[in-house]
Amino acid sequence: MPLTDHPPARKTLRGAVVHDRLAMDLTLLSNERTFLAYVRTALAFAAAGAAILSRVFGTGASLTVVGWLLIALGVLIMIFGIVRFIQTRRALRGWWEPEGEGELPTGRE
Repeated sequence: MPLTDHPPARKTLRGAVVHDRLAMDLTLLSNERTFLAYVRTALAFAAAGAAILSRVFGTGASLTVVGWLLIALGVLIMIFGIVRFIQTRRALRGWWEPEGEGELPTGRE
């Protein structure tokens, strides 16, 4: 029997449908994965700027400016990633309101 012929799971888990709970868990993990991508990108920019400043690639005023710009860009990316993570987390909290509970699933149950 093909998988499409099976009805969706409708077992409840503390007022939430299991399918919905799993979808929320995946969304939370996706949000965290995106945040870690911002962190990785910010660190890469800052490391490139620090390498240029430490004269690994040569000397000169223009390279010093480029190094500081890369570090500043890394900091901005980090700030943007943090703000984006918090905004998304709050939006998910507003959406996820199981019966009798007002918090997100933690997976520690």
